[in-house]
Formats: sequence, C-alpha cells, structure tokens
Amino acid sequence: MIGDQLEEEKKYSESKSFFDRAITLNSDDIFTYYSRGLLHAKLGNPSQAIQDFERIIALRPKDAFAYLCRGYAYDDLGDYSTAMQDIEHALALDPDNASGYYHRGVIRAKLGNYSSAIQDYDRALDLEPDYANVYIGRGIAYANLQDYPRAIQDYDRAISLNPDEPAAYYNRCYAFLLIKDLQRAQTDFSFYSRLNPTDINAAWMTQWLGMGKTRPTIEAIERLEEIEQVDPESYVAYVCQGLVLGLRGKLKEGLAKLEQALSLDSEAWDAYFWQGMLLAQYYKGRYEKARNALDKALELEMPPVLLTPLYWLEKERSDFFEQYARPLLEYYQV
Repeated sequence: MIGDQLEEEKKYSESKSFFDRAITLNSDDIFTYYSRGLLHAKLGNPSQAIQDFERIIALRPKDAFAYLCRGYAYDDLGDYSTAMQDIEHALALDPDNASGYYHRGVIRAKLGNYSSAIQDYDRALDLEPDYANVYIGRGIAYANLQDYPRAIQDYDRAISLNPDEPAAYYNRCYAFLLIKDLQRAQTDFSFYSRLNPTDINAAWMTQWLGMGKTRPTIEAIERLEEIEQVDPESYVAYVCQGLVLGLRGKLKEGLAKLEQALSLDSEAWDAYFWQGMLLAQYYKGRYEKARNALDKALELEMPPVLLTPLYWLEKERSDFFEQYARPLLEYYQV
C-alpha cells in the first residue's frame, strides 16, 4: 500500500493523508484502519489510535490483535486497568499469543506486581523462546525483586539475541552497579553511549563511574564540560556544571547550578549526592545540610557504590569523613 510505503520513508503526514482518503472511500477497510492506528501510535497519538482500533473491533469483534493494539494504546495513556482488560480479552481469543503475555507482564510490572509479571514473561518465552524484549522485561522484574544474578542472566540473553538493543545494556549496567561491579557497569554505559550518542545521562554516568577515590584529572573535567554541551539546559547538564565548578574551587556557584538541576527534577539522586559533596566542602564544620543531601540521594535509591567519591574528602574534610562518610562507606561496603 502506498500509505505504508510513505510511512517507511518517514513521510508521516503524507502517509496519514493517504490513509484518511482510503478510509473515506471505504469505511470498512480494516487493513487501512490498522495502518492508520499503528501510525497514530508510533507518532504518540494513542487516543486517535484507539479510535481506529475500536472501529476494527466493531467490524471484526473477534480480532485478537485489535484488542492487543488498543490495549497498548491505553497503556501509553497510563490507563493500565483498561489496557489490562483489552489484553486479557485478546488472550482469551488467542491464548498462544506471546506478545499478549509480554505486554500483560509489562503492565503488571508497572503496577509493582513483579512476581505476576515474571509468570507472564515465562509464558511468553515458552511460546517464543527468542523474544529478546521479554528477557529485558523479566530482567527488570527480577532486578526489582533484588535478584540481580537472574536479572543479569536475562539481560545477557537479550544481548545475545539482539546485540544492538540499548535497553538491555542500560538495564544491565544498573544491575552491575547494584552488585558493586563498577568495571562492567562502566563498560555497559560506555557501549550504551555509543548506541545512543545523544543520551547525555549515559555519557554522564560513564564519567561518574570512572571517578575513583581520588579527584578527577583535568581531562576528565574537560570531558564533563563536553557532556554538558550536548543539552545545556537539561537536568544532567546542570549537574555536570555544578560538579565542574566545584572541582574548580567555585563551590558557591556549583551549588547554585545543582539547585537549578533540582528545580528541574527533585526526585533524581545525582544532584543530591553532588550537592552533599559540595556542601561538605563549603560549610566547614557545619555538616548537617551535607548529610541531609547525601541521605536524600540514598533514600531515592542511588546505588551505594556511587558513594565512592566521598573518599575525596578523607584529607580535605577529615572531620566530616570520619564522623559521617567513613561509617557510611563501611556500612555499604564501598
């Protein structure tokens, strides 16, 4: 179909216009409704996609794939209850649909039902053993249950099936962080960065993981400055700017940049950790704010292995290090 060809060429506006005209000429053309609905979904218009899938269901009430597609669209809207109903209806019509079990697992995981999600992923893999995305989903569920060896095993399998799948590397590197394997985490972040060169967070994390017990080199600081230029007004850019200013001895200015980062995302742990680092240096002898910031980073589930830069303070702020940082590092065995 011409519309599908236009879509493949990423001529989305022309493709949609073609589908619109085709439906005007034949309002019962199921295949065109599918094409337009899937195009709407791809372009981030789930409400319009739902309308097309509803038309298919009206024309063909036992079309399992239409229920699946509508369920995916409701999922995109955040309406997990309705999405679940559609996917379960699809599975009742087609009980051997691996994609249906996979997506039901995804929704269950979003709702925090990780054990039930794993059951769905298991069933999907029984039906389709080489379904790479299922391994990623199951790995995430295992990671949320703190079963990191199984999570890593699933990410490994996903990568063996699809070596260029960014999500597998991204999730595996966080699993490595949580088992304190910095070297392999850094390798994964670095590879993920090559797959996603515009992902500023991956580039930033690669640099953070390279920071050991001693302060970064001039070359590392310059690399942070390069990273912040990828997206200068982003949360990560402000974190990088704050750290760079702090490393250059401009603690007050660095803290101001970290406040800007937190104004963009108050639930991300990076800025709190580095805020704590700079506060410990800025307010000599008055460490309550620094401790609160570091505690907040951990409360937000920062992997404890990322506390390693606290060792920088062993000589610079020995009182703070002995009173707070060392016990914290020992507690987390960092």
